[in-house]
Amino acid sequence: MISIVFPSILVYDLSIVFNCFGDSVWETIELLHQRKHISEYVRDSILFQLACACFVRLSTYLHHDSHDDRVSLLQTVQLEHSYSAKGGESRWPMPGELLFMLCDYMIPLKDAIQADSSNISKVLLLDTQQSDWWCRLQTMYYCGWYEQAYKSFVSTFDEEQINDLEKFREVIGRSGHKLSTVMCEVIGEVLFKATKLDQAERFFNARENQAN
Repeated sequence: MISIVFPSILVYDLSIVFNCFGDSVWETIELLHQRKHISEYVRDSILFQLACACFVRLSTYLHHDSHDDRVSLLQTVQLEHSYSAKGGESRWPMPGELLFMLCDYMIPLKDAIQADSSNISKVLLLDTQQSDWWCRLQTMYYCGWYEQAYKSFVSTFDEEQINDLEKFREVIGRSGHKLSTVMCEVIGEVLFKATKLDQAERFFNARENQAN
């Protein structure tokens, strides 16, 4: 899985680019931050990804009793011992929430690097938390964490921006986002579940207007 190998590969590549080597991957990340090659947010993001990757890899090795990192999100099926007895491949049942949270940190950073690879130093010094709000909102929404999704959304945008779709389009456009029908639907649902009916209606209407 790319989510398991991406953090270590990223740190290895950055250590070569910036000629910054520590005694361990963890120390290398700290050195990159101390020498101002990466922002505090990027450091914390990589540390979280690396910790998750280590947990997943160790869990799979213990599950298979070998260097086998096969996983499955079908936990109820994989937990049945009869599955392997019937010829199916045994896989470690990875919690779906863990995968979503890992990707929540990994995808924005990966996309930012790919979008501006010619200026890698600039990308790594940015606080990408503001630009990855959409990934975070989708993660919480599809996990069913509606209250957390609402809190995350209103902590990113103020009332004026939420109430004025033109201003909202302008703000999200600065981080490379467009107000798509999917975005309108997800935001509308999050606002609706938070009983912000007037605000939800604006995004639902925007979704219908774009669909027509």
